Order: sequence, then C-alpha cells, then structure tokens
Amino acid sequence: MGIYKVSTKGSMNSAGYHIEPGMSVEISTIFPVAMMGSLIAPQVQQAFLAKYGVDLKAMNCLNAGFLKVEKLR
Repeated sequence: MGIYKVSTKGSMNSAGYHIEPGMSVEISTIFPVAMMGSLIAPQVQQAFLAKYGVDLKAMNCLNAGFLKVEKLR
C-alpha cells in the first residue's frame, strides 16, 4: 500500500470554491498511481472536502491538469 501526497498546481475560482497552489492532502491506496486516475479520484475529492471544504469535482479540477501526485512511501 502506498501513501501519496496530492497537491494543487495553481489557483482557481469556480463553482463558488477557491483553491491556491500547494493545498495538499495525503491518501493511501493499494492501486498504483502515476497520475490522477478514476480509481483514486473519489478518495482525493473526499480528502479535499474534509480538509478544506473544497469540492474539486464541482470545480472540474479533479484531474492531472490541476493536481500533482507524489509518492511518499
């Protein structure tokens, strides 16, 4: 099982939400993750909602264009 840090790449205002560069969450998954994929997208969305109250799916930012994934362990 890997632990990954998912961070925002830039700032954006959309759907009543705002993100800034460097906002990040940590997730763990059994799936290999090279970029944002459909297997981890719901987990990333829930983590950002819980930590920041930001809905990345509503903002259409739940993809590799807006997010950077780094493997921690």
